[in-house]
Amino acid sequence: MFRCALFACVVALSLTPVFAAEAPKKVQRAVENIYPDKTVTVEPSRTINGVPTFEAVVENRKGDAKNMTILTENGDIVMSSQRRTDGAPTPAVERIAKELFKMPMNDYQAIEQTFYFVNTDLGGNVYQLKIDATGRIRDVQTERDLRLSDISGYEKASGSDRDAVIGFVQKWHDNAKAGEVYQYQPIPGYYLVQYTTAEGDKGEAILNRTGRVYQEITGMKTESLPRPVRQAIDESIAGAKIQSVMRGDMRYYEFQRPAGNDTLRLRIRPNGEIVQVFNQRTDEEDRAVTAGERQPREE
Repeated sequence: MFRCALFACVVALSLTPVFAAEAPKKVQRAVENIYPDKTVTVEPSRTINGVPTFEAVVENRKGDAKNMTILTENGDIVMSSQRRTDGAPTPAVERIAKELFKMPMNDYQAIEQTFYFVNTDLGGNVYQLKIDATGRIRDVQTERDLRLSDISGYEKASGSDRDAVIGFVQKWHDNAKAGEVYQYQPIPGYYLVQYTTAEGDKGEAILNRTGRVYQEITGMKTESLPRPVRQAIDESIAGAKIQSVMRGDMRYYEFQRPAGNDTLRLRIRPNGEIVQVFNQRTDEEDRAVTAGERQPREE
């Protein structure tokens, strides 16, 4: 509900965000990047894992789970879900979703989340922790599955293509210095932009000329990590040697269609990599059974 106590009561006469007085600058900047052409309101939301969050809601869609973004005070995305009706995001997605799974291309969700990837050395074994924006460990891999791309063999981009994608990166990162731009071979029409942040950290963004991003990764110093992420590391892997830290904004698309009495849901990355396929009703029933097994039984 709109409350003047939380907002500087400004009437949005154009497509601009309306921010709560408490919304930090990093939250404001993130929302402006996510919704460059929509009127949204941003206000304090619930606390997740002890971390205060903010909710960005597209005007006139309050309560519509198909268009919402939850961010931390650091501007990291806990979850962003936007309904898209403009056709397949990439040819690779269309090939897998439409041709293999018969998914409709005119109605799906574009999902984005921020994760931190921490590479550690514990007794000579390398592990990579995947930590979400609120400091919850989501996964552990024994190999480094997220790294800056090997650009050997990629052709350099030039002219208007190069200028277009560099423009987006410099808009998203204040005082970032753009480096080389390459044609990203795994996804036709996408480009890999190398850049250096104002803090001196190396990063890369993979996007197309319209600003649609496949993936963005930024290396960073451990001391620059947000408080909840540092706390998760301190509490979980004390004694392990941290080799490197990366921040990644990960994106995928979720499609669904009827499947008998159930609903088939597909989550897929822009390059056609399948994240998950599941039947919604069956998955819910399995979770209910698992939860029931955890309940104490009467003798």
